[in-house]
Amino acid sequence: MAENDNKPLDPKISFLCEMFENIDIDVLIELVQSNKEASIEQLVEKCLILNETADKKKPDLEPQQTEFVSEVTLVPIFTQDESEVELDSSSEQEKNMQIDPPDTLFEILFEHVQDMKSKRSLKTILACVNTCKKCLTNILKNPANDKFRMIKRDHPMVQSKILSVPGGLEFFEMVGWTDSDGLLLFSNGDVAEIFNISQSLENLVETFTVEKEQEQAKLLVEAKAVGGKGKRKAPVLATSPSKKKLTAEEVRERRLAALSEGTTKVDSNYQGRGPRAGRKYKPGKKNFKQDLKHLRKSKARKWSNQRGRRKRVFTMNDIAELTTQDKDYASKGLERNDFLNNIGKEALRLTNEFRAEQGLQPLLWSQPMADVGLVHSRDMGDGRVPFSHQGFHERVKQFPHRSVSAAENVAMSHGLSSVAKTAVDGWIDSPGHRKNLLSKHRWCGIGVYRNASGAYYLTQLFAVF
Repeated sequence: MAENDNKPLDPKISFLCEMFENIDIDVLIELVQSNKEASIEQLVEKCLILNETADKKKPDLEPQQTEFVSEVTLVPIFTQDESEVELDSSSEQEKNMQIDPPDTLFEILFEHVQDMKSKRSLKTILACVNTCKKCLTNILKNPANDKFRMIKRDHPMVQSKILSVPGGLEFFEMVGWTDSDGLLLFSNGDVAEIFNISQSLENLVETFTVEKEQEQAKLLVEAKAVGGKGKRKAPVLATSPSKKKLTAEEVRERRLAALSEGTTKVDSNYQGRGPRAGRKYKPGKKNFKQDLKHLRKSKARKWSNQRGRRKRVFTMNDIAELTTQDKDYASKGLERNDFLNNIGKEALRLTNEFRAEQGLQPLLWSQPMADVGLVHSRDMGDGRVPFSHQGFHERVKQFPHRSVSAAENVAMSHGLSSVAKTAVDGWIDSPGHRKNLLSKHRWCGIGVYRNASGAYYLTQLFAVF
């Protein structure tokens, strides 16, 4: 025992030593070590069994002592002499005044719960009691850990199961919790007293659980008596009389009757399709609600079809193809159909015919390039620059994409009927311009300008993006 005295005892062993002083401490240590996974309640039950076994082996016990052992409570037992009890009677009375015995605490809590039942359902009150019991169980399992003795008031569990229940906070205070600075604190460090309080709460839960089951059984009996065969009769709701479904001929007759503006009698209770009684039917009047419904359906159908055709998995070739499509869209630009722009397109058509005779692919029209050429044609027509290729490199930089290769042809005609044909024929007859017409470019834009004197200036640009 000297070796054990130098080491602090396990909290479970200390608790059992205080409660069962008539059992040898070596027996208690062996009991706790052989049942390490057992809870404190299970250890107490085993100690009670040991007491009963020892009681059977001692038949000469006094009647008063036998009754005390058989009706043992969970309050720690003191085996002091009568003289010591008399000396400490004042301190014992003060202790009894501070902490209620288990039976008295159960009665106080029971009366408080009865008052709470008038304001909330029994199910809600049981949730509050079980919450309190769970908190005390955590303290019993970890008596040295202070975090289980503090509960924040703003915690969702506290708000829903304690503070929102009328009398819930008072219930916790009766058990031993104190409200201080936004915290619920439990300062009682006596493990035996905490265990007694927990047992009182467990008895309280069992009592009201039985009461709840009895109430449910009573309601079930009443439901069987009313509905028969265990089924409650559904409440009878007042329903409107069912309307007779009209045939196609009847609907047609009633519509014709409404169109005749009341020459034929129309049923005033008619609620089917078509105009109602007393209203003039206007066939040309728009039904915005119906139009909106059709529009919504068409939009949904279009979106669904596009979503179904949309590709879900993309390869590197698909990404390259999409990049090329975006690039071609920017190179092509927006469509324009004015007079001078159409002259440029006509010149491109004649250019492609000449390229086709030479076995070359046709050039594609680029409106952004035509707009760049139009600026140079306007500058030449208004005399700001000479009739030449001045500023060609600056124009190439204004293309929608960076060009690998670029070329330019310019032309001027005055007083001729076919401006586009005259310009293309002149380019074909010129070796340098002919070389540009037959080059391996892909895009072409022709900007056409007519000055005040009636002269036409054309700037043809070629590029490969």
